[in-house]
Amino acid sequence: MISNLPQPLILAIFHDVETYVPGKAGSRGVFIIGRDNGNFFFKWAQYSEDRIRHEQLRVTSSPGSTRTSVMYRHQIYLQASQIQKLIVTPQPHCMDMLISTLHPPEMYQFQFKQNPMESCLQFLQVIAINSAIGGENDLSSDVWRTITHNNAQVFPSFSSLARVYIIPCEDGKFNVPFIQVSISNQSVPFVDEITKAQIATQFGIDGASFTNAPFTKADYDHIVGSSISFNDIRMQASRRGIDTDLRPLLWPQLLGVLPFAKEIESVLDQRVDEYKLVKYQWESMSSFQLTHRPELRSAYQTIRMDVKRTHLPEGSNEQAIKPMMENILKTYAIWNYDVRYTQGINDVVLPFLLVFYNSKLYTDDQVEALGFWCFASFAEKINSSLIEGSMDGVTNIDLQLVIELLGTHDPKVKEWIIKSDMQDMNFVVSSFMLAFKRSLDEPNLERAWDSAMCSDSPHTFIICFCAALIIFCYPAFSRIENCSTPQILPICDKIMRRQPIGSVVGVALEIESTAPRPEKRIVANEFYSMPNIETDFFNFISPSLPNLFS
Repeated sequence: MISNLPQPLILAIFHDVETYVPGKAGSRGVFIIGRDNGNFFFKWAQYSEDRIRHEQLRVTSSPGSTRTSVMYRHQIYLQASQIQKLIVTPQPHCMDMLISTLHPPEMYQFQFKQNPMESCLQFLQVIAINSAIGGENDLSSDVWRTITHNNAQVFPSFSSLARVYIIPCEDGKFNVPFIQVSISNQSVPFVDEITKAQIATQFGIDGASFTNAPFTKADYDHIVGSSISFNDIRMQASRRGIDTDLRPLLWPQLLGVLPFAKEIESVLDQRVDEYKLVKYQWESMSSFQLTHRPELRSAYQTIRMDVKRTHLPEGSNEQAIKPMMENILKTYAIWNYDVRYTQGINDVVLPFLLVFYNSKLYTDDQVEALGFWCFASFAEKINSSLIEGSMDGVTNIDLQLVIELLGTHDPKVKEWIIKSDMQDMNFVVSSFMLAFKRSLDEPNLERAWDSAMCSDSPHTFIICFCAALIIFCYPAFSRIENCSTPQILPICDKIMRRQPIGSVVGVALEIESTAPRPEKRIVANEFYSMPNIETDFFNFISPSLPNLFS
């Protein structure tokens, strides 16, 4: 019970915070931030059924305060010294927070439902102030409430900062990003179409040619079985894009999941069987077995909540697609056992499910199996930091290479980045990590991914695409007075969505033609070396699968 805490200083209290507890998903409770003898801590306590029906919890840290006699059926207590990082995602309807701990290695996800934007600002201010004062414990509770609660009240415009904030923690101190909320009403600067066309002309690109005549099923049928090589298809599909009717077939072939042939049914059946065998490993786990696999239990808790909040395009069959997504993510967590599930993987899985499910070419089992194998291949080919286990490769290598490419192909953009003190490229980190899933509308995203999958180095293409997109966004970015990362973040995705996707892809391909290939950091899974979990359940893979991602 909260009253059992040894003389804590309660710094902030958040009600109706939802998390997963064993045996009951989506449990509500109170989330408390406090200091105990100089040690910073988070605590979540589940409401009792009586509290949910009848009571309003009253917890204060002032002398002489009283606490209602409420029983808490489940509690989570975390000290800052245990925590590796926080991932905070404020959204209009809720604030998502993922807590990754080192001792023990666990992941906890919480959803703040009451006043999510105000709660986010208050939360960030509390942990920032705590990190600033270090181990000192001389600030009274009244001072804390004045600093955090009152400040949060005066920034209603914070609602526009719906971004992902990754907050590392070292020695119990959180490195909170600077958030300048006063500019959140910043409008998207207008850039005329002539300016965008001039950028394409600068690179000798006709943007329409990259979208107006996509590679069709008729083109494909004419080539399959002829003397024309698969590399020729890659080249044509990369420059022209892939027609909506052909993507469900060509994407798995480009990713090495299905063969380039007229008859694919036997291999497709084999991929479904192989997927089901991997999936069976978690489906057959008893609750007792899962109890002794805390890393899997933690991942599955996060997956449930991520799938629940995943936004599907209007008209999508949510009842069919979301269960498939949950199955894929759980299967991936056990298949790639060395990779801890990371918030955001669900976003990268979704486009594959939409393409395959909406095509009506496949059964539900085939959709789910293809979604799994294609996602696994794509994530490895683009060296996604979501499965790399560290952001170092993105921040220290990939995005620094983006700056170098900008210096080569459009020096004024690089100069602007340096002058604006944005060399860390934080304004584009989350977009890059998700292969621009949240930064582009679905049709434009699929067009960009067409070229990524056709590339002999999808990782290189994503880097070049990032550089090209920044070049097209630069006229808008440069019109923001005293530009900085906090000013760009609220409107970055809006600016990106306004760019002509054909021209951006064309410029990206032009940059890629001379770009250096970055070192591959993620090695595709070799099935014979997959880790075993008590049984050799990874030994089922057929001999053909080691070539799956070649």
